[in-house]
Amino acid sequence: MSFLRMAIAGSWVIAMAASLQGQTSRISISTSGAEGDANSGWFLGHETNWWYWQNPGGVAISADGNRIVFESKAENFATGDADSNSTDVFLRERSAGTTIQVSPLSTSTSYFFDPVISPNGSYVAYQAIVPGEIPYTARYTVSSQTRCVVNRDVPGYDGLNGCYQAAVASDGAVVFEHHYSGGSAHFPTGYWWNGSDYICPITEAGASCDTDQGSNSGTACGNSVTIAYSRPAEFSPGPSPSVSGDGSVVSFVGLTYYIFCDANAVAQIFARATSSCTNGTYELISKSSGGAAANQDCIDPYISNTGQFVVFASAASNLVSGSSNGYLQIYVVDRTANTIRRVSVSTGGALANGDCRKPSITANGRYVAFESEATNLVSGDTEGHTDIFVRDRDLDGNGTLDNPTLGNTVATYRVSVSSSGAGGNQSSFGPSIAATASPVVVAFSSDASNLVSGDTNGFMDVFVHVGLP
Repeated sequence: MSFLRMAIAGSWVIAMAASLQGQTSRISISTSGAEGDANSGWFLGHETNWWYWQNPGGVAISADGNRIVFESKAENFATGDADSNSTDVFLRERSAGTTIQVSPLSTSTSYFFDPVISPNGSYVAYQAIVPGEIPYTARYTVSSQTRCVVNRDVPGYDGLNGCYQAAVASDGAVVFEHHYSGGSAHFPTGYWWNGSDYICPITEAGASCDTDQGSNSGTACGNSVTIAYSRPAEFSPGPSPSVSGDGSVVSFVGLTYYIFCDANAVAQIFARATSSCTNGTYELISKSSGGAAANQDCIDPYISNTGQFVVFASAASNLVSGSSNGYLQIYVVDRTANTIRRVSVSTGGALANGDCRKPSITANGRYVAFESEATNLVSGDTEGHTDIFVRDRDLDGNGTLDNPTLGNTVATYRVSVSSSGAGGNQSSFGPSIAATASPVVVAFSSDASNLVSGDTNGFMDVFVHVGLP
């Protein structure tokens, strides 16, 4: 072997060894590499308690881990972005090293937020509140760099109404929540108005887009499913819809009181096939293996790219056997095998001693990412901040998940760390795990300034962590 080939091979080995230890890099930077001059990522929830429940994370990643969308108040990511104090949506392409603005350039105080990206990275959906316009949900096509309006709020926006919590499938189908506080719902015929929230999947990729952002006509939903939900609490988590990669299944938060007409006022997790429209059945996800519905509220549902797995958070004490401690824990439901597992535990099996939220899962169900306030999930977690963790449910790679009979086949890792393994000196939030990337890629927001070198802006940033220890 030539010296050059040996050197290249040696560099490759070193790079591979480093990736196995996990590498952290900052995503919220300009194409030229400039750090943001304002907060990026999950900062809306960070600044306002109410928004925490409405905001799915402010960061989302494509299935291959290459494209990441995030919201930001920074004005130095795109030329012409002069809308001071506004929120915009940006797309970072890791392979090209580029950052582009997805939301429209504006000089007014507008809010473009809650970005999500389709598994194939072809579409981005986000929410918009623009002065003089009715709030709307928009979809951006990456290849053509064009955007259109998927749905608008009802006339007379009063601060309680709005379009939030979108999700988008690989064919461009958009799922969103629409909150309306009274009067007649401004939706196509056939919608069941319940005085609160709706979920409307757009199953025809381009049929329902309204390119005229100044009109109130972008409300036709084509082949649609309507899911009614009502939760009067001031800090309601909302329905938080999530859609499978092919757009065939939606998971969401709902009340059996309204869906099954029973006396249960606990928020549960449901799934429903989009092809079933208004005649379809609801599948209760948040239940024990014996069929008992969760006895505490369930939030933050996320359905896998394949639609087989649904993850969510709950403080319920009756979903799995064993002890409970009153904190929000993370659960994984296999819709095919009809099983439920708790995954917010340490490698040794200790239950998280702090709240866990915002889970996401890979397509094969092996890896689950989530944020947690717990200090006992990994050794050396002494900083006292919210961190991002990944649970490996198949450590030996034999294809069997959570198999306790095969010995040490599971592990929990902290990924909100620097490339050298140092824990963040501030909290991290809202993880989004790439569905099919290998090694594992997790995007998240963080206030920490020690995850990468040169982080001197004093603002929340967006990071990716590649690989596990």
